[in-house]
Amino acid sequence: MSLTPSEYAAARERFGKSRVELPGADLELFEVAEIERRQAEYAKHPNWRPHWLAIGVDHFVGDALFLNVKDAALPVLTWMADIDPDAWMVAVDPAAFFASLERALGAGENPAKALEAIDELNDGAVDLDFWASVLDQDLPVE
Repeated sequence: MSLTPSEYAAARERFGKSRVELPGADLELFEVAEIERRQAEYAKHPNWRPHWLAIGVDHFVGDALFLNVKDAALPVLTWMADIDPDAWMVAVDPAAFFASLERALGAGENPAKALEAIDELNDGAVDLDFWASVLDQDLPVE
């Protein structure tokens, strides 16, 4: 039996890319067939939670990307294991995550517009610091 929720597996397959290189990130998205093995590696960390399912890593900074499988929406989170004990949400669900990646990939000369679109895709529910970082874009001061 696979650990990977079918909703995530389907969205991952539609996205198709295993590597996403952006100005401030080098994201590896694990193939569905290797998630169980990669999960076992992350689960060894003393602060890894049993309801987190590893789906990728940002090789630029070493941070994990994972699903919170305790939440039916399967939000995508990231976590800086050595700096911050808390994870933060980067997408409300897998579909929003992959759509946000597509916006980031298409940002070109207008990363601020991509950030606005990513915020809308996630109903304003995510901290945009992750997306600003991967786009190498400063967030506007409010």
